[in-house]
Amino acid sequence: MSLDGCERKLLDWILLNMTSENLITNNLITRANFIAYYSKYKKPANKGYSDKTVSISFQRLSSDGILIPVTRGMFQVNLKYFKA
Repeated sequence: MSLDGCERKLLDWILLNMTSENLITNNLITRANFIAYYSKYKKPANKGYSDKTVSISFQRLSSDGILIPVTRGMFQVNLKYFKA
């Protein structure tokens, strides 16, 4: 499993923002918060991420087993890899 680009940055952000139960939601507000956070730290030459790109990154993290679906739009970070 190899994480590149948006997936790696999103996972770093998720680890900072997940609940004590390792939960994170995938909704418009969460994705907008990640995009806003990333835009503060990106290099001026790099373009930002779109909502669709972040949503696809959530899907890839889930298919890699890093995020485990709990309910629609809610994921738990796999305790095998990370613990709050």
